Amino acid sequence: MRKILVIGAGNMGEAIVRAAISRQVFDPKNTFVLDMNTEKCSALSSELGISLGNPEDCDTVLLAVKPQHLSSALPAKTAENPLLISVLAGTGTKTLQDISGTNRICRVMPNTPALVGAGISALFFSPEISTDDQVFCQNLFSATGGTIELKNEDDMHAVTALSGSGPAYFFRFVELLSESGVWMGLPREMAEELAKKTFIGSAKLLEETGESAEILRQKVTSPRGTTAAALQSFAENNLGKVIQEALFAAQKRSKELGGEKG
Repeated sequence: MRKILVIGAGNMGEAIVRAAISRQVFDPKNTFVLDMNTEKCSALSSELGISLGNPEDCDTVLLAVKPQHLSSALPAKTAENPLLISVLAGTGTKTLQDISGTNRICRVMPNTPALVGAGISALFFSPEISTDDQVFCQNLFSATGGTIELKNEDDMHAVTALSGSGPAYFFRFVELLSESGVWMGLPREMAEELAKKTFIGSAKLLEETGESAEILRQKVTSPRGTTAAALQSFAENNLGKVIQEALFAAQKRSKELGGEKG
């Protein structure tokens, strides 16, 4: 059984730990947590049966801090050459190896639906990682939803822009739909409920039918109907370009966080 050190008990770190313990990927008796928020750590310890502190023989480290806190979070006391699992945006394998002193790296870009077991996580493994390590990481993040494996580390920037930041785009669109409903005369509570349930239902339809978003869009769009009029307005206002430029901006920022240019 692995001995786990979790560095960072924020929303994502907590979600991963809860899922891992629920699915028996982590053994609470062999799981330790460190965070500047000692009250949060103590609460997690009491609820989940995990321990506080940093024993020197942990063979696996889950790093879930903000990129700007990396240098102060590592190097932690661990067993020699531990598996390091990092969910830090933009921070590449080489940087993680240099700061941590280990070459067994799994980079992960999860997203916030992991909080409810519906996330999607992209994983990239350093060449030095073992098959056992890979299976462990796949099992860990399958506990929070689905996983995909990247073969090219540079693709992590695009993944960060698309799925890592993606939930915020959808939440923003729900906000805008709600606001438009209010502008058209609906009570705010009603507009918010309609917008929210429309998104939830559409996502469920997309997942359960197995049909593409394009096909489902075509099915709901009658010629010369109300939906067609709205989609035509999207096209005339070049919504596709707006979204593309937004993702490019997020991708660029991911590269900047990793010390890259452009």
